[in-house]
Amino acid sequence: MSLNLLELRAANKARDAEWVTGGAKLSLAFRGNELAGEIGEACNVIKKLERESLGLVGSRATVEDLAEELADGVICIDLIAMDLGIDLGPTIVGKFNGTSLKRGLKTMLAPSQAVADVLAERGRQVDVEGWTADHDDTHDKGEMAAAALNYAAAAVITTCLNGERYKAGPPLDSMGWAIGWRWARHWWKPGTARRMLVKAAALLIAEIERLDRAATRKAVQP
Repeated sequence: MSLNLLELRAANKARDAEWVTGGAKLSLAFRGNELAGEIGEACNVIKKLERESLGLVGSRATVEDLAEELADGVICIDLIAMDLGIDLGPTIVGKFNGTSLKRGLKTMLAPSQAVADVLAERGRQVDVEGWTADHDDTHDKGEMAAAALNYAAAAVITTCLNGERYKAGPPLDSMGWAIGWRWARHWWKPGTARRMLVKAAALLIAEIERLDRAATRKAVQP
């Protein structure tokens, strides 16, 4: 049986209403100590497992015992998040993916296929096209955000054409100039509405990352 975080939160809310009665409200300190106790029990089981692997004399425990203690820890973590109004799902995704990006790792958590495709496109831009952080940092006049706007606008046009593939160049203004397209024409690679929205989202991520790097550099300057 699999369980998602939303199901756990709903069950925690329902059981907490049953468990904590009489108008009482458990404090954050209580929740924290409860979590510390459960993690401590898990560590104790790990100690016993390690003791057995080393052939030392003493009490024993099983992996199943550890699974139960770890489950208690997860439940307690969600109870704390519940009391503080923290949505763990997107927080975990953001933390996991942020660490991967920081360390140059490709493995990401994606809450949907759409997000997975955007992250894959961002990786393709770096690995295949060579649009690395150093490369992106040279485009500091909003070029990537403008390119994202082009692809998003073309996606809207494609949607109006009942899903037909968009083959024209970037949207033009009244003077016939491509709106915001800052690169050579051969870099304009339109497709289906969905594909162009994926490209637009990936380009926006690249621009946000560039802005974050610029802000970090500015903050550390003497």
